[in-house]
Amino acid sequence: MLLSVSGKIDRNALPAETSELPLYELTVANGSPCRTRINTRADLERFRVAYQELLGRIRRDHPGAEAVHLFAAVPAPVAVTCGREVLRKIDPVIHVYDFEKVASRYVYALKVNEK
Repeated sequence: MLLSVSGKIDRNALPAETSELPLYELTVANGSPCRTRINTRADLERFRVAYQELLGRIRRDHPGAEAVHLFAAVPAPVAVTCGREVLRKIDPVIHVYDFEKVASRYVYALKVNEK
C-alpha cells in the first residue's frame, strides 16, 4: 500500500521482496502530493474515510491476507490516523517502512496490529 499525501512514493525505492505483491495507492485528489495537503480536521477526516475504504478493498480483494506492506509519505497526523484505524480483529498485520534518505530506499521499520 502506497500513501502519497505529502510526497510521491518512488516505486523504484521499494524493497525487491515486495515487487511481486499487489499494489494499491492512495493519493490526493485534484493536485499533486505536497506537505500542506492536510490542513484541517476535515482534510484529515477525508483521508481517514479513504484509508478505511482502501483497507476494506484490500480485505475484499485478498481474503485471508496475513500482511500489508505500507509505504507512506504523510504528515504526522495522517501517520497516527493510519495506526488508529486498523481494526485489530479483521485487518492483517501492517508492515511499515521508512524512507532512508542516504540510501534512497525504504527500509522496514515496525509492525502494526501484530496478532
